[in-house]
Amino acid sequence: MVGGILTAIDQDAKNDKLIRYACAAGTANAMNLKTGYLDLVTFESLLPNINISRLN
Repeated sequence: MVGGILTAIDQDAKNDKLIRYACAAGTANAMNLKTGYLDLVTFESLLPNINISRLN
């Protein structure tokens, strides 16, 4: 997740993109046996599936 956050910050992303990157990076990392590793193709395939909703 931290890698996704830092990548989004480096791109001057708004909060919604930052959250999407963090979630996609964390999920892609959890899908691998190696700690701290993620597959870029997996990361990019997860991004469009992450929805953010405002809670009231």
